[in-house]
Amino acid sequence: MSGLLNARYKTVTLAFPAGTRAEPVRQADLAGIVRQEASGNVLTMLFAGNIRDLLDFARQLPIADIHIGEPSLEEVFMHEYGTDRERA
Repeated sequence: MSGLLNARYKTVTLAFPAGTRAEPVRQADLAGIVRQEASGNVLTMLFAGNIRDLLDFARQLPIADIHIGEPSLEEVFMHEYGTDRERA
């Protein structure tokens, strides 16, 4: 439970210009990515790294929009404790 309370998770959504396919980010390029999903021209991440590193990384990308927010409690809980299927 202490990990849940001390973690500084953020949800990050990077939208690329229309016609640009979002690609997953390599952990070597940006530390702190917990989970990510690319769909069309949007990349969504659960991020627990240094926010300045994230902004420096995003500055290098041809993004059309960025949204950084707080993840839902369910999202953080599922990361910290997993699902029944993951434990089986």
